[in-house]
Amino acid sequence: MDEADFREYVDRFNDRDYEGFGAFYAEDVVFELGDRRRLEGRDAILSFYREVHERIEESLEVERVIVGDDGLAAELRTEFLAVEDWEEFVGGPMEEGDSVEFVSFVHYHVDDGQFIHVKSARFKEL
Repeated sequence: MDEADFREYVDRFNDRDYEGFGAFYAEDVVFELGDRRRLEGRDAILSFYREVHERIEESLEVERVIVGDDGLAAELRTEFLAVEDWEEFVGGPMEEGDSVEFVSFVHYHVDDGQFIHVKSARFKEL
């Protein structure tokens, strides 16, 4: 996977193209959102994002990507805008109209062009 592939993944994510960005995940992928949540399998990740996007407008912006032999690391700026109240949101309670923006560092382990393990950690809130 190269930087152009990764940017395509982010574009599809921002477009809510679940089939498109979901194709970047291996069937048995593991996705760790820091110590807040661990998702196992493509279906679990897509279900998670569908639930989030019903209540939260989320957008990613790529700040930096570093590509290696078996994966990549990215610095991402993420913005959440709550379209309804959500006390149990994984990012913390949000009320309709609340907005939060932060920078995350994410490691993507890749095999055969798909993410097999994703580790995400917040760096700072903006």
